[in-house]
Amino acid sequence: MGTRWSCAAAPLRALALVGGCARAEVGGEAGKAKAAALAESAGLEVLRGEGFTLRFPAGAKLVESPTEAPVRSLVRIADPEIAIRPADTDWRVEGAAYVLDVLTFDNPSALPAEEWVKEQVLSAETLSPPRTGSATIAGEPAMRVETFGGDSQIITFYLARGTRVVGLRYADIPVANQPMSAVQQDVYALILGTFRWQE
Repeated sequence: MGTRWSCAAAPLRALALVGGCARAEVGGEAGKAKAAALAESAGLEVLRGEGFTLRFPAGAKLVESPTEAPVRSLVRIADPEIAIRPADTDWRVEGAAYVLDVLTFDNPSALPAEEWVKEQVLSAETLSPPRTGSATIAGEPAMRVETFGGDSQIITFYLARGTRVVGLRYADIPVANQPMSAVQQDVYALILGTFRWQE
């Protein structure tokens, strides 16, 4: 549990995906201000969840999915549809250019993120034990959980406040399997950098 991560937006490589170009460090108050300015210039829309907001590229598809306990709600942000054939290959990548899941959970005991993850996530039986560590998302403390997802690593950041936990989940796919991988990381960093708790 000693690993520490910080989510900082990289230079955006796929300007067409977000409609703007800038760099934002998303830690602390200065990072929040930079992320807010980037969000305004990049043409982002607002997802209003239960007790939080998150901004995402304008025109992205939002799909609300049915859930089972312990997940309270699940909204998938995905866009745009692509079809890419890497040079010198006979295979194509088709589907959404990026996919980010926004999950909410109840936290009746108002546990901090680290304790909630230990109780709710790490106690579940899995084939491959997850890697965990503390993280910072838009200046907010979080827990990062990485699990094996076949051709990728599934990254989920958990943030807790009061009786609510929010999970932000995406697949980190090797560039050999997904030519858009570097662009996806930029988009995820941009979106995560806009997370805000609301009163």
